[in-house]
Amino acid sequence: MVWHCVELELFLRGHHRQHQEFVRRYGTFARHMPRVSLVVILVASLRASDNSATYDSRPARSLTVADHFKRAVDLSPKDATARHLLGLWCYEVAKLSWLEQKVAATLFAAPPTATFEEAYEHFVAAEKIDPGFYPKNMLLLAQTCARLGLKQEATHWHSRCLASKARTPEDEETLAEAAKLKL
Repeated sequence: MVWHCVELELFLRGHHRQHQEFVRRYGTFARHMPRVSLVVILVASLRASDNSATYDSRPARSLTVADHFKRAVDLSPKDATARHLLGLWCYEVAKLSWLEQKVAATLFAAPPTATFEEAYEHFVAAEKIDPGFYPKNMLLLAQTCARLGLKQEATHWHSRCLASKARTPEDEETLAEAAKLKL
């Protein structure tokens, strides 16, 4: 199965149907995991920027996105990007403030939960699959290690990030952010 630009555009236009469409097509993606990661990224970014979403619906949507990331990892355990994305989700959830956690807990029976340890495991797994594949992964590893009190390892990943080469504008932003980071 090959995604054509028109088909992807039509898929993404239906904001209210994007989840059902993704799930309907999900089974056919098993042989095309990079496309699954791409669609998960696009769905997640659409959901994050969905202005119709109320604050209290975002944790529930976050759980759905996490399920898709986990499924992508299960279907393609050698996909470094899928591992990175799951680590990023864990990192973002783990750094929620106490107040944000309490609000989510009052609104939902099961708010999203994750730890920096889980994020660390996914970021390290991504590096083992494809070392140095993404400067942002190394930067997040440095930040995660710093939060876990692993100062020496945080310095190691920070140095590796700074030594990496920017291949995209996002990489350039990541390297600029890493240059400002004080561990």
